[in-house]
Amino acid sequence: DALPILLASALFRDGLAGVFAFGGVLAQGTFGFEFSEVVIFGVAANVVAGIATMLFGLVDDKLGPKPVILVSLTCLVMFGLGIFWWHDGGKPVFWILGLLMCLFVGPAQSASRSFLTRLIPEGMSGEIFGLYATTGRAVSFLAPALFGVAIAVGASVTTSSEATSQHWGILGVVVVLLAGLIVALFVKEPPKHERTVGRAGGRHPHAPTEPGLPLQSVASLRSAPFDELREPGQAQGTGAGSGNRAVE
Repeated sequence: DALPILLASALFRDGLAGVFAFGGVLAQGTFGFEFSEVVIFGVAANVVAGIATMLFGLVDDKLGPKPVILVSLTCLVMFGLGIFWWHDGGKPVFWILGLLMCLFVGPAQSASRSFLTRLIPEGMSGEIFGLYATTGRAVSFLAPALFGVAIAVGASVTTSSEATSQHWGILGVVVVLLAGLIVALFVKEPPKHERTVGRAGGRHPHAPTEPGLPLQSVASLRSAPFDELREPGQAQGTGAGSGNRAVE
């Protein structure tokens, strides 16, 4: 059951890495950013990605990780194409579209892990997350390779130098993200989280119980008077109110 999401996440996680790896290259080479501006953009990108990850975590809890992944990848593909089409718009285009892309990088990464944790059989978390890391490294060449190939194709199509065709590189990253999106479409939705004691009155599968003892009685043992917890036949203390009473 975990194989489809491992394949999909390996693809789109490489694309997400490409967004950050080549974002600075495009900012400086295509949009004319100075080094200091690239640093400022990098800080802003990480802040935006972090905030978006926390907010989309609420959506993940409510709707599940698959909608988060699909929406995030769709938006990344759209904004990546926007950077390609409007590369002549200067710095404002990259600031706007670049930060919009970063808005969906974190949620896609975190939702892929959330997706996987809901599919892991008991006692196999080490093996599955080991595969998660290994599959990601196995395809880590795709985004860099396609980034370079796309620039070469752009230089050939426009009959210009690779330096002036650098914006074509974003298409290579978009192809990797799109491939991950297509595979993710066919991944089955994972099961919902188990409810735990104290949340919506549900019962955790490992909640302690005793034979014949209702769950609410277990929860009330901590505050029950000591005399009420004695087994029938045990010596009772003196004073009013003591007696043989079994826990109901």
